[in-house]
Amino acid sequence: MNKEPEWYPAHVAAQRRKNPCLSSLERFLSESKKTEHACRVASIDFVENEDGSTSSQNRFVPADEIKLAISSVEQPTNLKGRILIVEDISREVMEFLGSSLAIDPFFLASHVYTPYREISMQTPNLAALPSRNRHQRYFNTHYHRTVELPERCDYLRQLHIVRAMNINRKLAVLPPTHGTSIGLAQHALSTHLFTQEEHGGHWLCLLLVDSSIPNGLLSLESRDKTAKDRWTRFNLRTNLFLSGYEDFLDPPEAFTASADAWEPPSRLGMLEDLAYYWSREWPADFDPANPTLLSLCFHPLKIIAAEWMNVLAVMNYHIKRYEYSIEGQKTIAQDLDRLNTDLNSLQRWKRRNLSSQQKIGAIRRFVDSHVGHVAGESNTMLQADSLNPRCLVEDFGYLTASLDQYSERLESMLPVVMSLVQISDTRRSLAEAANISRLTYLAFVFIPLSFTSSLFSMNTDTGPGGRHFWIYFVVAIPITAATFLLARPPGSPREWLKTRIFSARGVVGQV
Repeated sequence: MNKEPEWYPAHVAAQRRKNPCLSSLERFLSESKKTEHACRVASIDFVENEDGSTSSQNRFVPADEIKLAISSVEQPTNLKGRILIVEDISREVMEFLGSSLAIDPFFLASHVYTPYREISMQTPNLAALPSRNRHQRYFNTHYHRTVELPERCDYLRQLHIVRAMNINRKLAVLPPTHGTSIGLAQHALSTHLFTQEEHGGHWLCLLLVDSSIPNGLLSLESRDKTAKDRWTRFNLRTNLFLSGYEDFLDPPEAFTASADAWEPPSRLGMLEDLAYYWSREWPADFDPANPTLLSLCFHPLKIIAAEWMNVLAVMNYHIKRYEYSIEGQKTIAQDLDRLNTDLNSLQRWKRRNLSSQQKIGAIRRFVDSHVGHVAGESNTMLQADSLNPRCLVEDFGYLTASLDQYSERLESMLPVVMSLVQISDTRRSLAEAANISRLTYLAFVFIPLSFTSSLFSMNTDTGPGGRHFWIYFVVAIPITAATFLLARPPGSPREWLKTRIFSARGVVGQV
């Protein structure tokens, strides 16, 4: 790939002085990683046929030929537009696309999105006001993919885990529930539309997606939370939780179903799935000659909504786990460690749910602001169509309501678990105090015995086998009894005296 003049990193550095939230993008473009992965590029071309209809053609593009894919010249005359999907974008490709297409740094900075938040660095989605991106022709969002981890990987929760990609993404390992360990793999999707007027000749849609999970093998990097630079790379075999998300297309009619009509999406990653859905059906409001940003985001947002449904399923399973840990306590003092684990997990869920609400809320604002541009007449005709963009409003409205409901249920368990921790801690303290009392009683027994032994050890006649050994028992037993009475008297002398006085008065009265 012939590189363009490297003016884009300097442009980002200049913009960063005005917008500090671009620091993550500046660092990504300036720091070269030791091992950079080759990104994959796929192209979905919309061409006009001889009969005037439009069809789509899918093909993979070598990374070194991406310049030809975004060029507005030397393209087929019947090309109307192109969707260019870049998976796991590298620093070199990002510099080239940024300089060739004059991309707003906010778009790329929102896609970079550091896996762990740093106090010295803000993310664009939290730093910029919604009005900043309202009139832009791009959209960024982040979501989670749920994966089932192998057994005995609970130790991973003590580490910082990221996927080994050009742009690292966090992998959150949840506490085991029902004998299954589940991980939430962070993903990002960024969509940028360049119109015919902006691009010249045909429209271009740039889609940035994260790497797929081929054969369920995750390449990860980990480090201890106390370390900063010691990263260890390893591979982890995983499966998609619940076999992946549900297909959102309407099933074909039984009498028209062919052998491959029920073929499901691969669910390996966003690149393969988008190529699958664009080859199957187009959104209801999609215009191949002049598409809207919402119509180009329809399939990705439906996939993301389906992935969020699996996240809700994970939350539901964990709610049952916490209910079991609360109601099934029989010996609370023995479960203090598990209660502390649940307490930490609930606090993390609270923070995670707040972030999820922000992400889904941003998608809802985007959909609400763009769905109103759909023509009212066509919208009425396609009201029942599952590919109607208005169904996105219903889907993400449902996700928002469900997430709020599950968040409230998880948050309501937090004070209950805290109370159980306090009760369990108190009972453990009482149990330890009882053990100390037992040791004290044993000391009461052995101290007089040892004292008596040392007392009579000066005379051999009173030792074991001596003719006066019986004196040892005569002396030791009364001393032991007196020690117990002094340590644990049956009652205070004042109460004993009152009892004797009252009993004596009663006898005198009767006389």
